[in-house]
Amino acid sequence: MIGHKLNVLLQAGVIKRNKPFKHPCIIKVITKTFFEGGRGGHSSLADKHSKQFSSIFEEGPKMDELELPIPIVALAATAVHCALLEWQTGEHNKLTFHGDTYQPIYERHVKVLEDVRNERGKYHRLMADLYEMTSRSKKLAGEIIVDIGAMEE
Repeated sequence: MIGHKLNVLLQAGVIKRNKPFKHPCIIKVITKTFFEGGRGGHSSLADKHSKQFSSIFEEGPKMDELELPIPIVALAATAVHCALLEWQTGEHNKLTFHGDTYQPIYERHVKVLEDVRNERGKYHRLMADLYEMTSRSKKLAGEIIVDIGAMEE
C-alpha cells in the first residue's frame, strides 16, 4: 500500500518537490491524529485547539483561510518517516517512535517549512491546502481531491 501511495508523488523516478507534505500518508496521519474525535464522542485535538489554525496573513482575503501549524505537519511527516523505516527491509520491524531518536528528522521538517514560510504566498497556499485536505478528508470518505496545477499563491 505504501508503495502504491508513493507512486502518486513519483514521476519517472523523480520526487515531485513542488508538492511537499501532500502525500496521502501524511494527510491521513494528520486527519486521524488531529481531526478525528476520540472515543466516546470526545472532541478532536483540532477542535480543542482551534485557535492554533490561523492564517499567516492578518488582513485581506486570505486571512480567513485557516492553515495547519508547522509542528503538526512536521510531526506527521516524522511519523511517516518512522513508518517507512519499519518496512525498509521488506519485512515489518516495529520501531519505537521516540523523541530522542526522531528529533533531528522533526527539526529538518520544521526547517523546510520555515524556509517555505519566507515565501508567504506559497507558504499560505501549502498550509491552507493541507488544512483543507485534512479537516475535510473524512467528509470525502478518504478521497483526496486536489488540482495542484490550478493552485494559486
